Amino acid sequence: MSETRAALLTEFNAPLSMETVELAAVHDRDVRVRLDMAAICYSDILVQQGFSFNSFPMLIGHSGTGIVEEVGSRVTRVSVGDRVVVACTTECGECLYCTQQAPGACERVFRPDGERVLGVTSDGRDVVADGGIGIYAQRSIYDEGTVVSIDVDVPVEHACMLGCGIVSGYAAVTSLARIPAGASVSVSGAGQFGLWIVQAARLAGARRIIAVEPIESRRELAFRMGASDVVDPAVEDPVQRVRSLTGGHGVDFAFEAAGPPEAMQQSYSMARFGGTVIPTGLSTIGATVTLDAIEYAVSSRRILSSQTGGGFIHRDIPRFARMLAAGQIDPTPLGAQTYALEDINVALDRMRAREIVSAVVDLR
Repeated sequence: MSETRAALLTEFNAPLSMETVELAAVHDRDVRVRLDMAAICYSDILVQQGFSFNSFPMLIGHSGTGIVEEVGSRVTRVSVGDRVVVACTTECGECLYCTQQAPGACERVFRPDGERVLGVTSDGRDVVADGGIGIYAQRSIYDEGTVVSIDVDVPVEHACMLGCGIVSGYAAVTSLARIPAGASVSVSGAGQFGLWIVQAARLAGARRIIAVEPIESRRELAFRMGASDVVDPAVEDPVQRVRSLTGGHGVDFAFEAAGPPEAMQQSYSMARFGGTVIPTGLSTIGATVTLDAIEYAVSSRRILSSQTGGGFIHRDIPRFARMLAAGQIDPTPLGAQTYALEDINVALDRMRAREIVSAVVDLR
């Protein structure tokens, strides 16, 4: 019951390795989940390439769904048998940041108490969870604050997207930025995350949604998911184009979902004076963003850093699950392909090559 197959990262810039792991005992705030489906995020590829401070071997991945098998003595949020979403963050509800309405910075995300050890491999090596989470396994153990119970009937291949792409994209629009109907929006990057932002902005009633993306097929997807305009940054200056589409002023809300520092700087410049910038992408460790000092000081722009759309996962994921069940959120344009756990490296390679926008992994 405590043994599982898992795809582990054993060194940077290497494929994941299929191994058998003996899971650790469930402690007072732990939840053991029998996983059935996981969603791949491009940030998993960044981890493969070195975006992690954890030791090896590590279980990566951070968005999935499954059934609760066992709970610790102090667990109150979920029960055995619950269908849960494993989210890409933790909301403990007790630390300084959670109590100050900033759960995106929850202490258990950045774990000042050290790495979260999930178990041991057959040859005795400790397996740690990247970011304290880890998902590419048949079962695993999570902090109670990481799992969210849902009580609506949603296909598992869609439910697994709730833990990262959907909650991060939709909450960034509706819970963090809170864009009003009639607003103008730019989205830098039309990968999986950017496309969720586009769809959320459309449902929120944005008047103009401008997607900036160099890959033609993804610009077409952005149109399908609600963009009013698309910009190819390889052909024209994206900042100037966004400004020309908004009367020379810039957009009310500029979302960055691409990653490179250049895209972060451009999204800042796409926002009008008094507008809001929402950075969500990840770059390499140590990368920096340079902003014009005068504009930074006097342009009245707001910058809202977005970790999982603000990090209120226990509030937002059940709401988005209900929207999925009601057909208000549509995951089909993303065309997520399903891969077996043993084929996870194929999926990661195809996403790395930008051949596909999204993929899900069947962990059963």
